[in-house]
Amino acid sequence: HPSFLSSFDNMRVLEKREVLKVVSSIMKERLDKELPEELDLITIDKYWTVIASNSAYHVMENVREIADCNATLKAKVESASFKGGTPRRRMLAEKIINALSAQRLENTDLKNKIGLTAKDLRDNLCLYDPDIGEMGSDEPDADLLTYIDTLLRDIIASANGQFISKSSNFDNVDQYYIDIDKRVDYEQLIKNRADSLSDDKLDQYYYQLLKDVLECSR
Repeated sequence: HPSFLSSFDNMRVLEKREVLKVVSSIMKERLDKELPEELDLITIDKYWTVIASNSAYHVMENVREIADCNATLKAKVESASFKGGTPRRRMLAEKIINALSAQRLENTDLKNKIGLTAKDLRDNLCLYDPDIGEMGSDEPDADLLTYIDTLLRDIIASANGQFISKSSNFDNVDQYYIDIDKRVDYEQLIKNRADSLSDDKLDQYYYQLLKDVLECSR
């Protein structure tokens, strides 16, 4: 994929010779394989697959910190808390997590609030779910973008908001990035708790709160 080569040029954490080793490793894996029935381009998430499998890279502090975030996020995606956890959705979620992890290595400063938009992920990873094509919409690309937005929210919700943050780019579009300092997201915890409550429970808490307010106002 063309974005794979662009990402190669942008790698800042690894030296160029190390990036070349990653590219070489990915290419060697493919030489003796049959062409897959489903499109499987070499995309930026493959960088992370190779880096994660080589312990030599984990001596680098930046790589080690991102690896910890990556492992936690993947564990959450594999857990029962991941909404709509079909094998296909889990596979796409892991590709997204790997892509965000690899993208972080394009910055020497892991504090930079620079990431990938849902459109970047759709186009640069060639993400696709056959169910999108069966919806019969005149705009399958827009449907797929909505699907990826939802998938990102589900990844974040399953991890209680840990390790993925978002910011707006120059076009005022949300971009997502690995945030090594985001250990607790209280807003997401509250949202997850609220989403898990039944209507009866919500009514109960509402009336209890109303009762407490009325008693305080006496």
